[in-house]
Amino acid sequence: MIGFPNPYFDEALYSLAARYHALLPFQDYKSTQLELFGSKSISAVIDLPYALESFHSANSQALTLTVDEIIERYTLFPYYSNFITVEKQQKLFGLMKSNRGSTIHASIGINASLFRRSRFPKYCSECLIEDIKNVGEPYWHLAHQIPDILICPIHNTFLAQARPDLSGYSRFSFLNPKKYAQALTKLNELNELKNLAGYQLEIHFKNLPFELDKINYEEKSQQLNFYKKSSLNFLKIVDAFTSFHSKSLLNHLFPSFHSPGDYRWICDIIKRPRHIFHPIRQILVRKFFESYEHSQHLSPPEEKEKYECINKAAEHYGQKVVDQISNHIDPKTKRLIATLTCSCGMVYTQSTIKNALGEDVKFRRVKEFGVVWMSRLDSELQSGKSFRQIARELGTDAKTVSVLKRGPKKAITLTDPISNLREGKRAEWIILLEKYPSNKVKNARLTNGALYAWLYRNDNDWLISINKLYLSVNEFNQLKLDWEKLDQHLIKQIAAIVSHLKAKKYKGRITRTIISKIINAEKYIQGTNLNKIPQAKKLLNQVCESVEDYQIRRIDDCISLMVEKQESLPIWRIIRQTGLSNKVSDKIKSYLYQKVDVA
Repeated sequence: MIGFPNPYFDEALYSLAARYHALLPFQDYKSTQLELFGSKSISAVIDLPYALESFHSANSQALTLTVDEIIERYTLFPYYSNFITVEKQQKLFGLMKSNRGSTIHASIGINASLFRRSRFPKYCSECLIEDIKNVGEPYWHLAHQIPDILICPIHNTFLAQARPDLSGYSRFSFLNPKKYAQALTKLNELNELKNLAGYQLEIHFKNLPFELDKINYEEKSQQLNFYKKSSLNFLKIVDAFTSFHSKSLLNHLFPSFHSPGDYRWICDIIKRPRHIFHPIRQILVRKFFESYEHSQHLSPPEEKEKYECINKAAEHYGQKVVDQISNHIDPKTKRLIATLTCSCGMVYTQSTIKNALGEDVKFRRVKEFGVVWMSRLDSELQSGKSFRQIARELGTDAKTVSVLKRGPKKAITLTDPISNLREGKRAEWIILLEKYPSNKVKNARLTNGALYAWLYRNDNDWLISINKLYLSVNEFNQLKLDWEKLDQHLIKQIAAIVSHLKAKKYKGRITRTIISKIINAEKYIQGTNLNKIPQAKKLLNQVCESVEDYQIRRIDDCISLMVEKQESLPIWRIIRQTGLSNKVSDKIKSYLYQKVDVA
């Protein structure tokens, strides 16, 4: 093993491995993995690498650091640990030391997050150029790999992401930073992104403590009057949050968020800060509450926001006296709907919609007019005024006045005026259904659509029940599948598709599943219906390959190709090119040795 490179300031462990591999131009990545980690199956992870105890023991002479120091200095554990509990920190620490690192990101909630971690290293081109001047070569900075950091806090330049040629890339590859030291355009805007990146770096380097156990957002929310009775005022919190963080910042971080309902996670963090959330969301909520720490809002609570009364019959019409408000998200339109209740008894909803010009317009709808409004309506109706004049004075329309004048519907009398007619219509419909041997309901409806429409409007429950009864004896149950004919048809299809697969030299295993999908006959071949097509079943048993049959076919194809190229036939080469495991059955081993001896 050649000398292991010395680490630079803020260098990721991934970068150390990439620089070491660059010193071995004729060595593949798996051989590098074996030298560094003692195994060829360790993935190249940028943020939270694992198998670090094996790495330390293999490089103990070159590195004077302990395993714990490697984790603290050259991985993103110091950053992520701020946003998880102590128990999760200990679990994460143990996984990074062990060779069982495939569950690391799932254990701290990264895989389940809406935010994706970087698959490839991120970099600032100006930092890479400065690294060449200062230390002689570029390297991957650990701070740039922090999730959702968008710009370099030093140069105010958008971070780029390494994009390797995927044809030669694998999860064991370490990308060389020398290939990406190219200049990018510098930005002079979005200072909030730069400030956010600096805030993330302060947390990563432990200059800014982020202690979940000491966070109490609920108490702060109560002090800031974000509570309405015993529940959080969701609308007020979202308004304040989106006002504090600029739209440009939120659009960069949450490009798919378009409505207040997309920010429900703010209330979740306030109620359960120790639960697993994405770090960037935790940071945004913390910065939001920090902005109030030295503000006058922490002194006496502000007065509740009030809304104007729209009841023209009330003395306080147009005045902001409505303070009873509740909010909900409409599941269909995804709009935030506010329900307002005034002391005069009027209840109305208010929401914001966009007009044809794209402008926000308040939309209101009355749910209850209330006692004051209804009393005024009664007096106006007795005065002899027209419906339109009354509607103008009370802020409604003439149709509403007309409907309210009639009052509630009268109860239905015990005597049904169409009961005798209904019985005749029922008898007529039954006679019509009995007339047809099949498709009874459909044919009866086509014959006498008027009769069907009358029963549908006046006797709907009976019509539905009688139609179901006659559908149950319809021709649907009399249609039976001719299984013998289907059996013969499937035999031809199966034979044809197997011949086609063999002619095309299909490399996969020929199974019942692949055949059924190609000929679109899963419901006959894959289920219990297979017993109803015995000839097709027999053919399938003959043409479908077992695992051993498939392995033998691969061996034959490989040997034929090697003989054609006049290559030697060592057993190990055949096993490697066919992709067989060393743990094959005795039957395959004996067949393999037999074929090699014959060849």
